[in-house]
Amino acid sequence: MGFFSKNINNWTSVIKNENDGNLIISKHSEENFNTNSTLIVEPSEEAIFIRNGEIIKVFENGTYNLTTDNFPFISDLRNSFSGNNSSFTCSIYFVRKAHSLEIKWGTDSPIQLRDPVLNIMTSVRARGAYKIQVEDSAKFLVKLLGNNVNFLEQNSINSYFINEFQQHIKSCLTSSIID
Repeated sequence: MGFFSKNINNWTSVIKNENDGNLIISKHSEENFNTNSTLIVEPSEEAIFIRNGEIIKVFENGTYNLTTDNFPFISDLRNSFSGNNSSFTCSIYFVRKAHSLEIKWGTDSPIQLRDPVLNIMTSVRARGAYKIQVEDSAKFLVKLLGNNVNFLEQNSINSYFINEFQQHIKSCLTSSIID
């Protein structure tokens, strides 16, 4: 009786974004939920449903029933033969579609340039701030996963974007000052 009693309350799940509203992207803590689980997507966010390693669908705001191939009791029995590893894996990622909080950037070290007018070496630094708004949630998720970005913390995402921007900032500054 102990085998089946652990998932009596998980006949279906209600899946919604319960993470910090400031995160650009977050993964739902529960994985491998049962079929007919309810997905609730709030306005200004999208949910990406991944089943068996493939993006199945990107959901906009609303309420949806998911098909996962995991069924109560049957999945528990099937998983017991594979060391409690599900053969039908699924997960949900939530992506914020509204503008992010302000992210500050700056050159990590001064850029040494020769002033074209005075013909002397000078050090140049730059700094500023930007906001991010995601247009294509699935493409954004694949880019972060492919670059092994730990998006459970906003600081990791900020560091990723700062590094991406710094590659372009230094070359833009150099070409602007020299021209």
